[in-house]
Amino acid sequence: MTSLGRWLLGALPGALLVSSFLACGGPSERSCAAEAPWSGTCKLKSVVKIRHAELPVPHGIFEVIYEPQSNPSSPNFTPPALREEIRVLANQELELDDYFKKHETAPCQMAAPPQGTCQPGKVSIALPPFQPTGATAAQEVHGCAQIESQATQDKLPELSKNAQQMPEVMLFEQASAVAGAEVTQAAAAAAQRMKTSPGIECVAVVGQVSPGEHPSVANERAKAVRELLLKNGIDASRVTIVAVTAAVYGGGTEAPPPDPQKRRVTLRILLSR
Repeated sequence: MTSLGRWLLGALPGALLVSSFLACGGPSERSCAAEAPWSGTCKLKSVVKIRHAELPVPHGIFEVIYEPQSNPSSPNFTPPALREEIRVLANQELELDDYFKKHETAPCQMAAPPQGTCQPGKVSIALPPFQPTGATAAQEVHGCAQIESQATQDKLPELSKNAQQMPEVMLFEQASAVAGAEVTQAAAAAAQRMKTSPGIECVAVVGQVSPGEHPSVANERAKAVRELLLKNGIDASRVTIVAVTAAVYGGGTEAPPPDPQKRRVTLRILLSR
């Protein structure tokens, strides 16, 4: 097997190497009348990095291809190659390299094709789970910790700007970060929404200010709403604070007029599964 090199990465939190693949490409030489299932051995052809991503944690995406080998029991047909994309982390690269070296071949099989078609059936390969020891489950990051590294802190405002916004909007009084009754009720409703949607992993609590207010108020408002979410049973790992203060600056020499609708906190979903 060609060496995978030191740029191979280990499985992302919660993302294990799959043990089944979809057939890629068109059918091999095969008669439409040959509708029996196929079983045999698959051999690793290649592992290629196709792209890199920084979020939620730095990782690479790799294309893995296994090729079914000719089988004496089915001399006129061999299934097409098996292809799958996997995500892997940097601290597991050597272990993943070893994993593929140990599993250059593996049993595989193809189900009978759908009745009345000439397309190959679903192909699966019997690979054991990739279980790295260099990054155990206890070391995996969850919730907002996936994007709260120092390298991404300056990106949070932009990330929240483009993220899906939850319906609750919490308005505050001029120059105040005190949560009134309406803010408290809205925070409780948002917390209930998060409780019933465990797939929401990270929510940005976005504090804003109106022109004329001190920029620090944005952060204080976000902190106040975060505390309400925690009091309503939301785990602290699922929320992060973002302060947006651009509204206090105008395009000219004078600040724009006050806008009560900007004295607010909104909630934006940064990570979900």
